Amino acid sequence: MNFSKANPAFTLAEVLVTLGIIGVVAALTIPVLTQNYKKRVVETRLQKFYSTINQVINLAEIDYGLREDWYNLNNVDTDRNGNPVAGNTPRTKWVNKYIVPYIKGAAADEVSFEGITRPIIYFADGSALLCLHQTSLADWVYFTSNPYKCVGEKLEDVWLYGECSFKFIYNPAAEKTGSYKYVTNSFDTYTFGWDGTKEYLYSSCRSEGAYCATLIQHNSWKIPDDYPKRIR
Repeated sequence: MNFSKANPAFTLAEVLVTLGIIGVVAALTIPVLTQNYKKRVVETRLQKFYSTINQVINLAEIDYGLREDWYNLNNVDTDRNGNPVAGNTPRTKWVNKYIVPYIKGAAADEVSFEGITRPIIYFADGSALLCLHQTSLADWVYFTSNPYKCVGEKLEDVWLYGECSFKFIYNPAAEKTGSYKYVTNSFDTYTFGWDGTKEYLYSSCRSEGAYCATLIQHNSWKIPDDYPKRIR
């Protein structure tokens, strides 16, 4: 006796329905997966940068003495026309002396805006560190990706703190009172003016974003589920 087996096959309609379901699921999940991946990259790079830059400060301190003694270089060298001299500003010299030699693959350059030349350090992983303040070494911005992709050609437009750029502070010579109460002598996430509460970190991160890195740091270097910014 012969038995025949029917060959199961999908109809065209069934295939189209299946592909449609797959497309919907992909459209819903891929953005979430992409955003989660970006968050992990930012978390990893922030923590790595924080650890690396403070190791650098410690190594430089061994070679050059107490950090407070070589921290404060405020003046800008200018030419006869009053323009900043590239490569000769005290902050650029400071970066090339105390920071760059201690980081493998790091290279310093300069950017100029608002009439002031500022040093910027590029790291091997594609991130970068910009000295933000016009005349001092206090305020810094760490870019977790290429800074020009983060904020465009004008690096002064860094007001996307908490998305792809994060504010840090380095002021070891400051007295730890008033607005400097939570400013340490380390190269730290931004704490100038902080009142010590997590509510303040959330509020500031949600608005101008200066304390976003501090919020992440105080959450064990993990971006909180209710983080008020979208990572880019």
